[in-house]
Amino acid sequence: GRGSSTGVGECTFPRPCWNPDRSSPIHDHPCNGCWMRVCEGTVAESRFVADGGTDALVRSYYGLYGEGDMAYIEDSMGYHKMENPSRDVPAVTMHLYSPPFQNCKVWLDPERASQPSVSTVCLYSEYGVVI
Repeated sequence: GRGSSTGVGECTFPRPCWNPDRSSPIHDHPCNGCWMRVCEGTVAESRFVADGGTDALVRSYYGLYGEGDMAYIEDSMGYHKMENPSRDVPAVTMHLYSPPFQNCKVWLDPERASQPSVSTVCLYSEYGVVI
């Protein structure tokens, strides 16, 4: 699903909708980290760190979060990807970024940690006004 995002001065509040069996790519957080709250459903987080002996990102953590749970991530904890592990129930999360950011790194191939792509963040609304 698409979800929405609101920018309010020093903060951004994305509210992604996670269709069943969908995930984000592995990505970083080029700001002061991210707070996340699960509004509906269940989401899974996988964290990744660079393997010093290869050019790969390896999973260092896996956790499940249910409705009402909160989590925090910043780059010193690793990069991560979020996913909806359900095959039939959607999920909705709300995130808090402060300060807002425009770009982040994404890894489409975890075997190539030194070759991330750059993704541009798109806001759906700013100060409550659709953009």
